[in-house]
Amino acid sequence: MPPTTVSGEYEWDADKADENYGKHRVSFAEAVSVPAHPGAALFDDGSGVGRLKAVGMSALGRLLTVVIDPRGERERIISAWRSTREEHRLYMTRGA
Repeated sequence: MPPTTVSGEYEWDADKADENYGKHRVSFAEAVSVPAHPGAALFDDGSGVGRLKAVGMSALGRLLTVVIDPRGERERIISAWRSTREEHRLYMTRGA
């Protein structure tokens, strides 16, 4: 089983975090700042399994999209990337 990294109320698979950084150039350590941002928009990710998509500004000032899987005590970061134009629109309009 791959190691799990814990940061406050979030956790993630260390191997998945490395893979995500290689693909999207977004670290999960940066991604955890997105849902905490006061202006972040939260949406159902559409997967049908209860995951959330947070779109908001990271601590480094980038607009990111983060997929979160709520799991009891902690929420698990699944993926993170720079927001697409459509995600940016959702962020600006809060889904309206």
